[in-house]
Amino acid sequence: MNIVHYIHQLRVQRAKHLLEESKLPIQEIAREIGIDDAFYFSKIFKQIEGVPPSKYREDHLKG
Repeated sequence: MNIVHYIHQLRVQRAKHLLEESKLPIQEIAREIGIDDAFYFSKIFKQIEGVPPSKYREDHLKG
């Protein structure tokens, strides 16, 4: 694993927490974890988790 992949994994872990626990828009979550481009964030998230952030949020809503 290279450093870029490791950093992406850390960011996605934080994003998963925000997706589950907040109602922040995905673009704001991307900014919160240090990625300015929401499309790039979605691409990285899907590569690591296998689903886009919107689907992840839908599947893991705390209700």
